[in-house]
Amino acid sequence: GSTGKGSQVDPRLVAGVLADAQQRRILSLVADGAAPLTERDLAVALAAREERKPTAQVTSEERRARRLRLHHQKLPKLESAGLIVRSSDSVRLVPSFPVDLSEFGVPLPSPEQTDDPRWDLVAALVARPYRQYIVSSLAEAPGSLTLGQVTERLLDADETDLTRAEVGAKALQTRLHHVDLPKLAALDVLSY
Repeated sequence: GSTGKGSQVDPRLVAGVLADAQQRRILSLVADGAAPLTERDLAVALAAREERKPTAQVTSEERRARRLRLHHQKLPKLESAGLIVRSSDSVRLVPSFPVDLSEFGVPLPSPEQTDDPRWDLVAALVARPYRQYIVSSLAEAPGSLTLGQVTERLLDADETDLTRAEVGAKALQTRLHHVDLPKLAALDVLSY
């Protein structure tokens, strides 16, 4: 099925897809195609890229293995994430990205740059959209912020989907300390 603007796509699903280098390679190959690719053509192109050889040298076993994985695992995930549309005879990219990345402050790498480390950052920000607010708050702060200040800013922000009623300050502070801030620090977005 196709994902329109009215559809809600789970950002964690998009993040999971973007965090997978092979999924990014598949997106790159689909984006490179002048016309929509068939699953067979995509399997040959994927095998050629992964095996680092011309498409004419891809064996039927290599093609078959990639095609099965594409059909049963990779393409359904890409389709569920709203990144591709597939039919019985073609695979193509959706016209626009299903998650709004305009405010992340990180330029989206092109699909051809499958190993670009910015994909890991995009995946982390898409997985939990309030992380973008954390990055913005820190960028706007005149100095460093304490964990308590970051927690309070998040709970007071209108832009996030976190509210005091749904997530208590202590629970959020624990999540920030153990998950979100170390993840963003590992991606060199902040120091913690």
